[in-house]
Amino acid sequence: MSTEAFKSHSDQHLARILKHSVYTAQTVASIRCEKTLTCKDRTYAVVSMPDNTFATAHHTRTQINIWNLESGEMTDSIGRRKDDYTFVWDMCSLSNNKLACASVEHGIKIFDMDDGIVCNTITAPDANAYVGASGHKSIIGFSSETNDFLATAMRNGTCMIFDVSVNGGAVVKTLKGHEDSVFCIETLPKGQIATGSGDETIKIWNVQDETCVTTINAHFEGVLSLCLVGENQLASGGGPEDPVIRIWNIATGENLLELEGHEGAIRHMVSLGGGILASASDDKTVKVWDTTSGKCLTTLTGHRDGVKVVELVYGKIITCANDEEIKIWTI
Repeated sequence: MSTEAFKSHSDQHLARILKHSVYTAQTVASIRCEKTLTCKDRTYAVVSMPDNTFATAHHTRTQINIWNLESGEMTDSIGRRKDDYTFVWDMCSLSNNKLACASVEHGIKIFDMDDGIVCNTITAPDANAYVGASGHKSIIGFSSETNDFLATAMRNGTCMIFDVSVNGGAVVKTLKGHEDSVFCIETLPKGQIATGSGDETIKIWNVQDETCVTTINAHFEGVLSLCLVGENQLASGGGPEDPVIRIWNIATGENLLELEGHEGAIRHMVSLGGGILASASDDKTVKVWDTTSGKCLTTLTGHRDGVKVVELVYGKIITCANDEEIKIWTI
């Protein structure tokens, strides 16, 4: 695998993080819930789609739902066949209107969204190695001019990178070193990847030569979520007995800041741009933070169970919880 595709992806990811957003320390206080959607299932993943729509994947339903962001209406669903997949833990978009869905039971399925069918199934050397963790960012997609790739968190303590343009997938990189399941992964600048594991550490990897350059002892119950928040800053979220967000210097592993206030495991995080971070927790809330000062700017309430996902879609915040509701927030 040429690493240029991944470096380009990581540069674009950083540019989005650094870009000034409508969400600032001043505007965050005016965030309000615009719509509440009932989906009759727990939602574990959200992906932005073309034409002001977004896709959701769920705990038990054997389909992916497509929603119109403005109207809140479900406009389509795909994957109705029972053998396509079940229990999708994470999704990501690929080139040519394709969507990758990670499932413990059936590995990774690539859907062609133009006709709603499975066009490829990715298999690992260990069929039981795929990670299953609701709300965790466990797959990341990126593309070259000719090929699509997936970085995937694995139960066997590795992060595997697949060329998914090949039928059945081809392993092109394997990042080995964790002593427990990898729960989450994040793209970093300069062609690097961060992985968070049940072994309580974060590892920073050079993708090109598959080497670990930094190991950070992060959370004593394991690292459940990761999010790039600046050019050299990475946020990590801990479990139910360690519900703290820690900000790390990527190059040195130094703990720069601790964000305290959640009372449950931190399942998912997303950068809102401009140093603003949103975090989803089992305590039924989403908190929005200023990662420069460490201040909690606001707390989004209204979900009746643990919040598993928080995403930014076309400038609006999407939250999903075990209460089987999807909320759309705006300023």
